[in-house]
Amino acid sequence: GNYVDDWRQCAKLYVKGRLTFDVLTSIPTSWAFYEVLLACDPQTNESADHSRGYMDYIKVLRVLKPLRLIRLLRLVKMLKIFDVFERIIRISPAVLRICKLIAALVLTIHFFACCFWFVKEAFTQEDEFIVFQEANNVYMQPLTEKWLISFYFINTVFTTVGFGDVTGTNAAERLFCILLMWTGTAIFATIISEIQRLAAEMSEATQERDEEVKKVVHLLRKKNVPRWLEQDVVKWVEFDFESERRKEERAEILNERLPLQLRHAIASNINSELIGNAWIFGELQHVNSQHLVSALVMNTQTVTFTDKMVVASPNHVCDRLFIVDVGTLIVTLPAGKDG
Repeated sequence: GNYVDDWRQCAKLYVKGRLTFDVLTSIPTSWAFYEVLLACDPQTNESADHSRGYMDYIKVLRVLKPLRLIRLLRLVKMLKIFDVFERIIRISPAVLRICKLIAALVLTIHFFACCFWFVKEAFTQEDEFIVFQEANNVYMQPLTEKWLISFYFINTVFTTVGFGDVTGTNAAERLFCILLMWTGTAIFATIISEIQRLAAEMSEATQERDEEVKKVVHLLRKKNVPRWLEQDVVKWVEFDFESERRKEERAEILNERLPLQLRHAIASNINSELIGNAWIFGELQHVNSQHLVSALVMNTQTVTFTDKMVVASPNHVCDRLFIVDVGTLIVTLPAGKDG
C-alpha cells in the first residue's frame, strides 16, 4: 500500500476499517465478570432485587465473552509470512503450498481448540468443570496444559480417531462437536485432494517417462529383440525424454508473449554459463557481448546423439556450433596428424 503521513487521514481510515473490530474484541468481559461475582458475595447484605440485577449483568457478560474469539481471526494474516519467505528464500512453489497447507491446518485446529475450551467453560456447571479438569490432570495447571487437552481433542475429531476420553457432556458441547465434525470432514477432504494434486504434479514427468518406456519395451519384446539391444534402446528413450523435457521447460520460460527485453534478461540467466564459458565467447570484450550470449541461448536447439554416433566430420560444412551439455565427445584425428 501507500505510506500515509497525515494523522487525520490515518484516523479516518482506522475508523472506517479496524475500529469496530478492535472495540468488539477489547471489551474487558473477564474483569467485569469478576467484579459482578464479587458483588454477588453471599456474605454481603445485598437485597434480592440487587442480586437479580447482578444475575442479569452476568447473562449479558456471558453473551459478550464470545466476542473475544474474533481476535483469533487475525491468525489468518500469519499465512502472509510464507509469501515473504518465498521472496527471500525462493523456495519451490510445491514446497510453499505444502507449508501453507500445514500452517492453515494448525491455525484451524488452534481456533477450534480455543472455541472448545470456551464452550466447556461457559456452558458447564462449575463442579462438573472441576471434575473434567481433574480427570484430565489440568486442574490448577498452567494455561498451556488446558490448551493442549483442547488441541488434542480437536485433533482426534479432525482425524476421525475419536478415542472417547474427551466428549461433549451437555447440549452446547454436543452442538459444537457436530459443527466440528462437519468442519473437520470438509477440511480433511480438501487437504487430501490437495496432497494428491501435489503428488500428481511432482510425479507427472516420471509417470510420462515410465509410460513411454513401457510402450517401447512392449514393442521390442513383441518383436523378440535381444536383451542387450533392448537395454540400449531403453537408456536412449530415457535420455531423449529428459532432453525433450528440458527443451520444453526452456520454451515455456522464454515465452514469445514476453517482451524481447525480458526474454533476453531471462536467457542471460539460464544456460548462459554453458555458452559464456566457451572460450570463443569468454574472450569477447564488446559492450554487447552479453546480448550476443542471450541471443544464442534463445536460438539454441537441443540435439541428442547415440553412443559412437558421428557428430561432425571433415566433409561437413562448418555452419554451426556444438556445445556438449551431457555426455562426452571424442575427437578423432586422421592417421598421421598430431592433435
